[in-house]
Amino acid sequence: LDVVEILLDAGAELNIAPAGEVADELNITGWTPLYAAMKTRQFDVVKLLLRRGANPNAITKLGSTPFLLASEIC
Repeated sequence: LDVVEILLDAGAELNIAPAGEVADELNITGWTPLYAAMKTRQFDVVKLLLRRGANPNAITKLGSTPFLLASEIC
């Protein structure tokens, strides 16, 4: 959680999935940081990202959202 706060304080983008030379699950599916935190059940990170303005309705490449995922988990 501390690392996430440091990244957010440094201006990390909340609603963009990472991109890079190595294709990993986040790049392929277009997960945002909020979706990844929800998917891995890191609820303290989910709360922090939402407090900082992450979009719970951002759509992944597969058509899901953090909000929809939360409804499936709960």
